[in-house]
Amino acid sequence: MKEKFREFYFDKSDEKIWRESIIVLDTNVLLNLYRYTKETSEQILKLLNKYKDNLWMPHQVGLEYHYNRKSVILEQRGSNDKVCDAFEKIPKKVKEFLDSDLSRYKKRHINDVEFLVKEIKTVIEGKVKDLKNISEKDDLLKEDLIRSEINELYKNRVGDPYTEDELKVIMVDADDRFSKNIPPGYKDLKDKKGIRFYNGVQIQNKYGDYILWRQVLDYAKKNKSSVIFLTDEKKEDWWYEAKGRTIGPRIELLNEFSFHSKKSFYMFSSLGFIEVKGGLDQSAVSEVKKVSEAYNAMSISDNRAFSSMQERNTPFQLTAREFHEKKKKLMKEFCEFIVVELDVFFEQGDLYLSDLADLATKKFGQFTSKFIMDILLNDIGISMRIDKSGNAMLDIDEFSSYLFSEIS
Repeated sequence: MKEKFREFYFDKSDEKIWRESIIVLDTNVLLNLYRYTKETSEQILKLLNKYKDNLWMPHQVGLEYHYNRKSVILEQRGSNDKVCDAFEKIPKKVKEFLDSDLSRYKKRHINDVEFLVKEIKTVIEGKVKDLKNISEKDDLLKEDLIRSEINELYKNRVGDPYTEDELKVIMVDADDRFSKNIPPGYKDLKDKKGIRFYNGVQIQNKYGDYILWRQVLDYAKKNKSSVIFLTDEKKEDWWYEAKGRTIGPRIELLNEFSFHSKKSFYMFSSLGFIEVKGGLDQSAVSEVKKVSEAYNAMSISDNRAFSSMQERNTPFQLTAREFHEKKKKLMKEFCEFIVVELDVFFEQGDLYLSDLADLATKKFGQFTSKFIMDILLNDIGISMRIDKSGNAMLDIDEFSSYLFSEIS
């Protein structure tokens, strides 16, 4: 019976599967490296380096990683700023609480209260200073050591993209599968809107997981290799759940992989991989668990920057020329709007990315604003620097030159 239903039988602790299988990391696993502390990321990269010869990256993973890398870095800088702001409010809040709670004894203990608040303020100031120094020192926008390590791990180990004709066939197939809730990818129909345009080909974001799956299947079939897939996704179109417990990969995925490649498919979360293979200290393991839970609670699609370039009902059949015309029209409209505000930034002497994003959001909405920011950072490549507090700033002279070139 085991020979007929091989997809139902495997031992995740069997060292043989780790020696003989190709290991594929999902995009979220790579991006979560930016969400960990530096120490935890280094430990995970060191563990991955032990399996360097087994690593392979589908082209779809590499594409999504590069499109979302800067957004995740800036997201982490934003969280650091919020922590510092919250810390700095603590002394005032403590004083207000004590003044209220000890109002009857305030005169007698005023020196005690002031001394305690002063001590708390000293500790907070030191902690905030440390956080800001770490943020300034580890400026991944200037020197991305994580990306350097990833590049080294995947040297000559990245798959090729599909051609336009291949993608059209795959997307027709995906639509049929999605209508029948065949995994993976059907859970992305509502969340992943918009289109990417890459290598002269348009790719609707909702097809990302299925394109990834097809690339993994093709590789396994061609190279006659079993695959271990590491992902921090918890969606039902990847994992089978019963009574609130995650049992394992969807049976449909295991069967499809086995049927087409005659090999085995294994799936682990980052935490599952670490628990099986070890190599991390307990604090790092705990952090991986917390980040994984937070990632799945965010409900943010991997392709945030491109979410609403298109209308939600926009058909796929846009030509490359139409796509570029829409993008060009949007950026000209943005430049015409923002140039009016430029004098304010010149008076301030600084142009913070967050301020620019806020203005764009008020005018164009959140999703379109993210798309505009992505164009500025990736397509146009406006230079940035990080101030002492870890906030991203655009080069105002370079940015103004771009604005006037667009509206002239």
